[in-house]
Amino acid sequence: MKNKALCVIDGTNTSQSLQNLLNQRCVAALPFAGRYRLVDFALSNAVHSGITNVSIFPDGDYHSLSDHIRSGKFWGLDRKVDGLFLLPPKKEVSAIANTLTFARMREYIEYFLRSRQKYVVLYHANIITTIPFEELVQSHIDSKSDVTQVHYRNKPVNIFVLSREYLIDLILKYEISPYQTVLDLVEMNDGIKINRYEHRIYTRTIDSILSYYRANLDMLHYEYGFQIFLLERPVLTKTKDESPTFYTKQADVTNSMIANGCRIEGKVENCVLFRDVTIKRGAIVRNSVILPRTVIGENSIIEQVITDKHVYISDGARLSGQEYTPIVIGKGQRVIGNKGISVAQISTECVPFYKTGGLADVTFELTQELINQGLNVDVILPLFNSLSDRYQENLSHELRSVAVIGKLDVPYDVYRYTKDGINYYFISCGELTREKLYGYRDDCQRYELYCYLALDFIEKSGHKYDIIHSHDWLTGLVPYFMKNVFAKRSNHFMFTKTVFTIHNIHYQGICDVSDLAIISQFDSIPNEVMLFEKVNFMKTAIVTSDEVTTVSETYCNEICYPYFAEGLDRFIVARKDHLHGILNGINYNYNNPATDLSIYKRYTPKTVENKKENKCQMQRELGLPVNPNVPVIGMVSRLVEQKGFDLILKVFEELMNENVQFVLLGDGDYKYTSFFKAMAQKYPNKVSVNIGFYSYNSQMIYAGSDLFLMPSRFEPCGISQMIALKYGTIPVVRETGGLKDTIIPYNEFIQHGNGFGFAHYNAHDMLFTLKRAINFYHMPEHWDKLVQSAMSQDLSWKNSTEKYINLYRNLINEE
Repeated sequence: MKNKALCVIDGTNTSQSLQNLLNQRCVAALPFAGRYRLVDFALSNAVHSGITNVSIFPDGDYHSLSDHIRSGKFWGLDRKVDGLFLLPPKKEVSAIANTLTFARMREYIEYFLRSRQKYVVLYHANIITTIPFEELVQSHIDSKSDVTQVHYRNKPVNIFVLSREYLIDLILKYEISPYQTVLDLVEMNDGIKINRYEHRIYTRTIDSILSYYRANLDMLHYEYGFQIFLLERPVLTKTKDESPTFYTKQADVTNSMIANGCRIEGKVENCVLFRDVTIKRGAIVRNSVILPRTVIGENSIIEQVITDKHVYISDGARLSGQEYTPIVIGKGQRVIGNKGISVAQISTECVPFYKTGGLADVTFELTQELINQGLNVDVILPLFNSLSDRYQENLSHELRSVAVIGKLDVPYDVYRYTKDGINYYFISCGELTREKLYGYRDDCQRYELYCYLALDFIEKSGHKYDIIHSHDWLTGLVPYFMKNVFAKRSNHFMFTKTVFTIHNIHYQGICDVSDLAIISQFDSIPNEVMLFEKVNFMKTAIVTSDEVTTVSETYCNEICYPYFAEGLDRFIVARKDHLHGILNGINYNYNNPATDLSIYKRYTPKTVENKKENKCQMQRELGLPVNPNVPVIGMVSRLVEQKGFDLILKVFEELMNENVQFVLLGDGDYKYTSFFKAMAQKYPNKVSVNIGFYSYNSQMIYAGSDLFLMPSRFEPCGISQMIALKYGTIPVVRETGGLKDTIIPYNEFIQHGNGFGFAHYNAHDMLFTLKRAINFYHMPEHWDKLVQSAMSQDLSWKNSTEKYINLYRNLINEE
């Protein structure tokens, strides 16, 4: 077929979804199968078919393609007559239909006019196949058609044959023609004769990330690989002199394609590795396509990932895509592994040091799990007089300094306490260090100072953190001070990102500018900190943090609406793309009926009958009639309006008409404590009220109750319902916030669910739901399934921590 046809390679980019891999190259130069570029298949098909005249029409950044093909000598196309021609666009031409247009070819009409060949093979560079062009052209000649199109498995492929004269005519008339591309010509089929050439050998069009990923991994299958890499028609490419791949004794490689120059120390399964890839010791790489000069660090786990060139994945990284959506890491990106991430948690509470609510548990348990996952985490806290002596005696002095803040000179000390691999830093300053954590008129000024001193300590101590994670309104000024004060005076925080967690948007830290010591000195008060002519700590954090999280997914959505957002909805909606709902977890080391030494009789899902012994013991201890068959409704809660106590007050007398017992532990507003004390006197055989969180053992209520009531008006996350589930105590909740995310209403028809819920904040809806739950309590065939389902829920910190780590990692990798 020599000199019968020329080959035109269409190098236009065909898909926006490929852009992550085409930022610095055109599609024809996209690497493939360890050592090739996509254009190699078109060039190899051409030269093996005797074609000596080949042109490539690229778009985008074609410098990588130019470097690859050079003079065409690797394909025998560096010729005095004919040869290889790279024909980039002379001006910006509309890429109609993402394929080579006649307008684009018109720029090089001289090329077509002076070519000696009679036929043209038009081949899109994104096609992987080995097709004998000589047979294709002969089929076109024999059919006496205007155009021949290749089909594979009854689907059209963008490979065409037409006469050079016909193509020149189409190019010259494109401005007055309905056809802008050869594809238009075929699809419109307006009276022309089209020949269909069936190709039965493996063919793949690379028009998406998924097709690129699958085509690479297809080469690991003999049935596909041997249809592409033929001994008699090899795929020709630019050759490089490189050393062979080095495998250490620890290397474990199965079913993979490995190019030259690699160093393999870890495990590689079902992968395509290009040149000079390094897989370090302990790393596991599965089902991935790794482009040249990528380094994968020790003990990393990489699954279903595509990395572009020069990617660095540090030790301990975890990347896991999915079969249909592999993760793509762009050229030159750096991926930080868990061990490479350093985090400062800035909070005001942390068990075992201080605790007034769930914030203390979150700070400790999240930090502990982050440490378990390999991160480096420090915790920064204020030093209060209420810190127990056993901790104060073990503090070591870390730093003494003076923070110069405008006209203020603020001396402060920092002490360190280390336990279980975590450094806890306590900041001591006169106005900050008091007996109680909160409840003073100058709380806003105290915590403004704390936010500033925490950053001053980080800077002066030399600690370099990737992430500063601050919690609730009390630390809301941290991201603002870091970006607008500290980052402007030094580069210490140049690469530090901020995360802020909203634990309860109801409490925002609102005060007058004059109430503050630092911001009041500013020449002009910044808009970021102000709302309705007041300073608002919560609003400041929302608008200045790099990322904002809430403590459940539903609460994350709820606070976008005015009813839940407490006046901050417009700021939250504006940051919606940077807002994440991550459910809090619970610590099963402390909240587990199988190991809990504070309950009367330990039990597991297999020995759940022991739960009734806890119930009888609780009834004895609280002076209630001992009856294992009476359903007990338990509550452990702050007695405040948010927790739904107005609903309970409204229907409590109706609830007492049921054959139930009610046990309450908590403290709060006088309106509620006085009511329940009166109910306990009125119904001594049905109601036990324990005011004060230490007036009775809360774990016994979780273990001894049958139902656990949480009718909250709003609930950012909620911990009690998670504990109740673990103890086999069935929650009855209002479907809001974290309660909706953790409680699946029971469906008796399919016997699925772990609790009961009602949607509307309505007292009788709550009462109806309680009565429904009580009804099922007397049906063992349903109740036993409910209890087993509840106890089997995994609401530990593990899943939530992985989401935080992914958030941290994505923030760091933005650079």
